[in-house]
Amino acid sequence: MAGTSETARYDLAIVATYVYGHDALLKIEDDGSNRTQRFTLDVPELDLVELERELDSPQGLALASAKAFLATTTFVSKIIRGMRTQGESVWEKPVECSPEFWAAGRKAYAEKQAQREKARR
Repeated sequence: MAGTSETARYDLAIVATYVYGHDALLKIEDDGSNRTQRFTLDVPELDLVELERELDSPQGLALASAKAFLATTTFVSKIIRGMRTQGESVWEKPVECSPEFWAAGRKAYAEKQAQREKARR
């Protein structure tokens, strides 16, 4: 990691996740009050400070793609909604799995599909 930083600002976490990609969102802590989250990001602290300055400026933040920004907002919102639905207070980015893990999953899925096709006949 280049450096992690934290913020309690939802809008800043969305912007940082938009700029650095979904993999930059490492952790969300929610106190359950529907008001307070704490975001841990794989973003250097000085970059986060600069993003915050731009976000708070009268001109706001220039977006390259409104569609990508909305997708990022939806991504983070779904995580928080899921946390609340399941009564969880912490979400952490899943550990990336090995290629062997994904290959085994694809193989199991293909076998299950073949069984379903066979059962239909």
